[in-house]
Amino acid sequence: MPRKDYYQVLGITPSASAAAVKQAFRRLVMRYHPDKNPSAAAAAVFREISEAYEVLGNAASRRSYDQQRWQETSATALIITDPQVLLLHGRELAKKVQQYDPLRIDRDKLYFELNHLLSAYHLQLLETQASPDLNQAILETLLDAATPLEYTSKQALEPVLSRLAEQSATGQDLLRQFMQSARNQRLRARMTVPAVLLLTLLACLLIYLLTQ
Repeated sequence: MPRKDYYQVLGITPSASAAAVKQAFRRLVMRYHPDKNPSAAAAAVFREISEAYEVLGNAASRRSYDQQRWQETSATALIITDPQVLLLHGRELAKKVQQYDPLRIDRDKLYFELNHLLSAYHLQLLETQASPDLNQAILETLLDAATPLEYTSKQALEPVLSRLAEQSATGQDLLRQFMQSARNQRLRARMTVPAVLLLTLLACLLIYLLTQ
């Protein structure tokens, strides 16, 4: 956890809207502001709620805080017994991934969480209790969440993702496209360094020729 849980300080949930954050802060200010409550304990609380609102009341700082909070906490011990709930967890994870800076995402943690959602227990649950349409929705959601992963991590998840995809041709096509995109991305990354070096050498050669 971060040093302080600002959501707990304001008495709200992480899904609270910006308006709810402001409302919670104002409610606490009415109770703990030095003009309303001159005690030393109230002053300490007021400093904490002011600090919390300074972070959560600003959209950019709240996104940064939420990312840190997500990276430092884990819900992977959760055992899910309802396919619909698993879909909701997948969507929540995908939403977090979309909101955060791709360069700052903890890919190891993301892989660990995806691996948990695709555990043998959860796959058996989906194969026995979920409909093909629901499994496809879960597959699409988890593929979205897995986008920032390195190629090797995507490759490691492919066998378990294929169990979700095997119930429909559409799902299989989605997984093939996902893995092909991952392979193309890896190839481009491998070609980037040699291309930069070649361009640098050509530029140096051109400069040399022009100065002769």
